Amino acid sequence: MATPIPPPAPLPDLSLHPEVQRDQVDAGKIVNDWISGLENRFKTKSFGDLSALFIEDCWWKDNVGLSWDVTTRHGLGPIAAYLSSAPCLPSNLQVATRAGVQPLLMDAGGMFWIQSGFTFRHPHGQGNGFVRLANVGKSDWKAWIVATNLQELDFQKELQTANDTTTAISRHLPATNGNSDANKDLQVLIVGAGQCGLGLGARLKNMGINTLLVEKSARVGDVWRKRYDNTTLHTPRYSDSLPFLRTPDNWPKWLYKDKVADFLECYSRLLGLDVLLNTSITHARYDEKEKRYHVEVEGPSGTQVLRPRHLVFAAGIFRETPRNPDIPGQDLFRGQIYNPAQLNAAADIPDLQTKKVVVVGMGNTAHDIAYDLATHGAKEVTMVQRSPICSVSTNSLETIVTSIWNTEGVRQEDADLAMHSFPLSVLRTMGVGLSKVISAFDKDMVEGLKKAGVALNTGDDGVGITDHQLVKGGSFYVDQGANKMIIDGRIKIARSDGGVKSITATGLTLADGSTLDADVIVFAIGYDFNDHIMKEVLDPADFEKIGNVFDLDDDNGQERYGMVRPTKLPGFWFLFGSFAQVRWLTRILSLEIAAVEKGLNTTYFDWSS
Repeated sequence: MATPIPPPAPLPDLSLHPEVQRDQVDAGKIVNDWISGLENRFKTKSFGDLSALFIEDCWWKDNVGLSWDVTTRHGLGPIAAYLSSAPCLPSNLQVATRAGVQPLLMDAGGMFWIQSGFTFRHPHGQGNGFVRLANVGKSDWKAWIVATNLQELDFQKELQTANDTTTAISRHLPATNGNSDANKDLQVLIVGAGQCGLGLGARLKNMGINTLLVEKSARVGDVWRKRYDNTTLHTPRYSDSLPFLRTPDNWPKWLYKDKVADFLECYSRLLGLDVLLNTSITHARYDEKEKRYHVEVEGPSGTQVLRPRHLVFAAGIFRETPRNPDIPGQDLFRGQIYNPAQLNAAADIPDLQTKKVVVVGMGNTAHDIAYDLATHGAKEVTMVQRSPICSVSTNSLETIVTSIWNTEGVRQEDADLAMHSFPLSVLRTMGVGLSKVISAFDKDMVEGLKKAGVALNTGDDGVGITDHQLVKGGSFYVDQGANKMIIDGRIKIARSDGGVKSITATGLTLADGSTLDADVIVFAIGYDFNDHIMKEVLDPADFEKIGNVFDLDDDNGQERYGMVRPTKLPGFWFLFGSFAQVRWLTRILSLEIAAVEKGLNTTYFDWSS
């Protein structure tokens, strides 16, 4: 299924005025003056003409900060309209002073802006935001991008105070085989106990909201344990933690799958989450009269019926089963054909040293498998590439992309705030420039890969790292060793834009007519989207109400219709993301759910009526 994507946005003029000297820019004063001007607009509700505060090509990204939804608005008119109708106007705006979010003049390859975090009082809690100001005159700075976010609701402080003063010992332990009492007045049911489900469950539990997770695996973390044997995270440890609990500082920087699995399992226990294991959801329908879901689950104790008010699908964006292509001639092949779910490690292939192996695909999994095969002495390893990929070294990733999460004095939540404050269209454009910087940083590696025959997106063709990370969700590789083997010839590359045409008794015929001899073929060509689960288990009428959760909304087409946002089916939510995204997205979704449960948001649906 192809998903729509917002187009890249042209960037405004981000140069400095000829009379502005970088070392004389007082970022703190400029931001304070701008914030004061914005606060005055909120006090007087004067949103008719914002041109004194914003450039014409401006953006406002709001995550439940001014309304109970996630939205992005582009341009003076749409922003003015949004602010005029926002139900939760902020007050008491204060400029942030901590490292990482304090006012700062940024230089991004000759593009300049002042950026700063800020805090504000929300009618029902506390919020924070981030602003980027463009220089439009000798002493004039206006907003290019503003982001606002609800940080916490007032009742959370009351809960924390109660937790701080009590000396009682909680006996509440997570369920493992369907013995949980969590179905009593169940408020939220989460399908999936991976990083998304666990992170959301932890936030909701911390809010005192009765939450239950169902997980079809035998243990929390099995979704990682079952992956290919040498699988590692492709982001560094310091950027990959969950709400309330960070991974140990003395763990490897690039975590192996079993470490990830163990961390998730320990996380569920340490935070006392209720998880029904070995349990699958078989059917769900929404009862409009009771304003609850009727959810049937099958587990070790048989069939149970759960009655939550909210149903959250957090089973991942991709299916667990890899794609299996239907290619003519597979029944003729004399060797073995695998997909990543059928092959745990190169060592599982008998007499590997005597065999030529072809790996079809060039994503993370394909690289990991090819590296493992070459390391274990396969006679020959060839990767078939169909389309260009983005390949970066771990050094460039840490230096250029993830460094903010590893900067001394910068809190993780502040790094998250800065990194999640860009609209997706702007990120796509900036990702192109970022790819050019990375390619220059990785010059020797890039030249070596190109010489070996690898087709790369390096930004020169208008495709950037953001397109691979956040839009395509694939064709992206952070080097964990395979690149060196490709460059030195231990892993060969066969380019074929059309992929594999057919399989013969002794190998493959590519779309361009060339052939490859093979004793073993591994198809590592990715995974389909996981939307089929919703269609299979939801009542057909309910599924029709939801629509395609991957579609873009009508408000500038910047946000996914169903991604941590209210859907047309009351209480139905959809969540997926990486570890760094999960910290951010679970806060948004937990606040949306809590606002409904506490009666603060009755515009979406009102349980009390």
